[in-house]
Amino acid sequence: MHCGGWDSIRKYVSTYFSKIYVQENPRDEQNVGELNQVHSLLVHIFRGYKSEPELWEPIINGMVMQQGEYEGIPYYHVAHMTGGLPTAIINIGIIGVFNEFPVLYVIGRKDLPYRSENNEIDEVFAESLKYIYKEYSKSM
Repeated sequence: MHCGGWDSIRKYVSTYFSKIYVQENPRDEQNVGELNQVHSLLVHIFRGYKSEPELWEPIINGMVMQQGEYEGIPYYHVAHMTGGLPTAIINIGIIGVFNEFPVLYVIGRKDLPYRSENNEIDEVFAESLKYIYKEYSKSM
């Protein structure tokens, strides 16, 4: 059993999340989505993983453990996907331990200054994750 391929994924996403459009190419400028629907999709994936891990494992495995990029957050407490275009950025992930009430988050922004010329945007995202982790840590 598996989740499908790109055709199945696109069909499923377009059926249940009308404000999300995905292409196989992550750099395709037609990849768009409203953040609230992207978060709903992440919640759906996470719940699916909790109930049928063998089915959803490839998607969860696509969320990589961070590699020490965020000071103060243990690498095993962040599984995420980041991406963006020259003037847009998104970070989708799970902070915390999977079976101890983790935080699922989606952070995004469009119409930004060119990221290749302005690393402040990426720094703000890193600070945001540190803040989310700090709040998560308080709850544990």
